[in-house]
Amino acid sequence: VGHNKIYAELANPKIHHFHRSTDQKKRDRIGKLCAKLHAEDADYGHTYKMHHKEEYYLQMLKKEGLFGK
Repeated sequence: VGHNKIYAELANPKIHHFHRSTDQKKRDRIGKLCAKLHAEDADYGHTYKMHHKEEYYLQMLKKEGLFGK
């Protein structure tokens, strides 16, 4: 709050939030959420292609819900 500029140290490593170091449960939750958002995007959903695992996550979403059982 109150900052007017973005400061970045170029020597800092990039943070890969969704990298394989994230546990499977978190990756599944993120995958289900992304699949849900894509499926419900009536305005722009048709303009970008489906992720290669999106159908898998849609089925998981229907079976378990967003946060699992």
